[in-house]
Amino acid sequence: MPAAIANFTEENLLQIQKLHLSFHYYRSCPSNKKRVLYIKNNAETNQPLRAFTLAGTAFQQYFCSYWMKTIFTISLCFLLTTLLCSCPYSSQYVLDESPNIYVEDDLLGSWATFVKKPVSGREEPVKLILSKRNDTEYNISFTGKLDELKPFKLVYKDSVNGTAFMSTVAGRQFLNITIKGSNYIAELKLKDGNLSLLPLVEHFTGKLIQNNAELRNCVEFHYKTRVHAMYDDDFCLKDMVRVN
Repeated sequence: MPAAIANFTEENLLQIQKLHLSFHYYRSCPSNKKRVLYIKNNAETNQPLRAFTLAGTAFQQYFCSYWMKTIFTISLCFLLTTLLCSCPYSSQYVLDESPNIYVEDDLLGSWATFVKKPVSGREEPVKLILSKRNDTEYNISFTGKLDELKPFKLVYKDSVNGTAFMSTVAGRQFLNITIKGSNYIAELKLKDGNLSLLPLVEHFTGKLIQNNAELRNCVEFHYKTRVHAMYDDDFCLKDMVRVN
């Protein structure tokens, strides 16, 4: 407990009672610019009660310190949650009930690019490998230094493996990527020999999706009502080039 509060004893309280004090108002003391409590009694007015001044100042210091620490702690927790839990949009649903678009041979093979890590800022190489699983589905694999995905238990020996199939929504191509039971929706762009895979951000929609049709409608609405789609930049693979 601050010393100023501890020194505020019963003697001070008795002193207040004997004077038959009534609270008057708060006023700024011009001599020392401190916030003091002025009181009013039968004999004289506007006399500062020093014990209240000391106690009030100590309380202000204590509570200001307490709230500053609380606000800092909350802000730090929010920042850590954002950094550690950021992930592209995932769902138990997909854009189509079943795969219905044939595998494109131009997409098959290995693709590579550099990705800037969100925490360290370093650029690390990441490779995407697409192979044919059947007529309408792909095997998909991401390899590289994928430390940010390890908390989600998606990485095995520096690789993330899954399956994918293509859908078309609002005139754009998407991959429905399934990894360990979760589905991720990523726009697919192949232009001038470069391939980009752009997963939608977790909060691209605020609607609670309950079936495949609702997911398709939300994606279509998103692209029709926004100038720029909301991608999760930390997980985007942009302008990948074909490698051996």
